Parts: sequence; structure tokens; C-alpha cells
Amino acid sequence: MALEMFTGKTVNNAITCANFDKVRSVILSSSQQDFHCVYYLISDIQYLNTNGSLVLDMANPWNQAPATDSDFNPVRFVPPSRQQAILAFQVQSISVAGHVKNACPDGFTNHWCLYLQTSQNGAVQIDCQPSYSVPGTVIPGGSKAFFIVSELSYTLPQDVIKYVSLDVHPGLTVTNVVNLLMANGHHKYEFTPQGIGCRKWTTDQVNLLQQQQYAVNVTQCKDARQAILTLWPDGTHHDLDAGAYYQ
Repeated sequence: MALEMFTGKTVNNAITCANFDKVRSVILSSSQQDFHCVYYLISDIQYLNTNGSLVLDMANPWNQAPATDSDFNPVRFVPPSRQQAILAFQVQSISVAGHVKNACPDGFTNHWCLYLQTSQNGAVQIDCQPSYSVPGTVIPGGSKAFFIVSELSYTLPQDVIKYVSLDVHPGLTVTNVVNLLMANGHHKYEFTPQGIGCRKWTTDQVNLLQQQQYAVNVTQCKDARQAILTLWPDGTHHDLDAGAYYQ
């Protein structure tokens, strides 16, 4: 299957991989549901005793999905044990980033999300990804999204093809940003049945950050919105995709 492009093999419903950052990068740039399954299991990684490689258990890739919609908590911290440390980071700037072009039902698109550049010489990614398992209540046939906050050891993954950097209010923390998005219900989002909707979600976050004056440069915010409306690297106009918030 497609996962072999970076893992080399699968064994007993598990995926072995020696390069964790490469896995994360490939997953974020992929439109394949298999990659989404791997992404949400990052917190379940275990080390092999034999060779130090990483194992992602794929036996039950949606074991975090609830039995009922009312039980669904979309917020995920990666890794979970680092939640408080992640939230405490100071934010130096915010990169609004689009990843390499992927096929979609209407042709091609780029996946967009936020990278909060931190004082730790790394970043915190805030990403919205379709669950494919929790049915939507607003978009027919759609699915509720995971709101994923991940600690990264680098500023941007290698598959980012376009980004716009936003200057931020001094003293801004990851907690400020996450709380703002959640207080406005932006962690409760639905994707289309095809998994489309990230560009609208990212645009909404840029608007909210500007309105709250967490992002302090109006021109940069405008540039970010325009970049999201462009297909990269083609440079052609790309209408904003569908997506919706639920209560």
C-alpha cells in the first residue's frame, strides 16, 4: 500500500519506521486515509527493543474515536505527556503554511495549517484534520475533525511549499492561541466526505488572530489569506473549500 513509500514494510498490522519526523512530514502532505490513521496514533508509538525503530500499531487505528457523538473530544495533544509544556511555550511568530500539492475530487489542493514558532527553536503545529470516523452533523456525509496540537523539533516540515509569517503580540503563548480558537468554537469543525475543508479552517484562524490582535500586521494577514486562495506551485486561483462548524 502507499505507506510503503516511507516505511519499507508492514508487519502484523504494524508499520515500522526509523525516522519519526519523516513519518510526520509524509502524513501531513498526504490525502490518503491510511496516513491520517497513522497520524492520530503518533501518541501510541512504541520503541522496538531489537533495533530501535518505531512502531505504529494499526490494529485498531480509530481506538480513540467515541462510541457516540456526544462523547467526542476533538482536541489531541502530541505527545499527550507534553501538553502542559506545549501550552507554556512563548510564540515568536506564526507561520501560515501550505504543503505540497495533492490530488482531490476537484483536481488538486494544498493542505494548510498553522505553525507557532516558539522560543524553543522548534514549533507547535495546530492542525485540523478529518476523522473519517465520527459522522458530521452539519455537512451531509462529512466527518468531524480532530484539532491537533503537536510539538515539533523543527520550525517547518520539508513538504511546506508556501508560507506567510505573521508577527505576533509580545508575550503571546501557545495557551493564548489555543484558548482563543477553542473559546470561539474553532476546534469543532467538520470536513466534507472527501476530507476537504482545511483551507477555510486556516483562513478563519488567520481572521480570528487578526481580530484579537494576536497577529499584529494587517498586511501579513491579508497576504496569508491570498496565499491560501492560491494553488501552489501553480500560482493559480483556488476557490476556498467547504467546511463548517458544529455546536
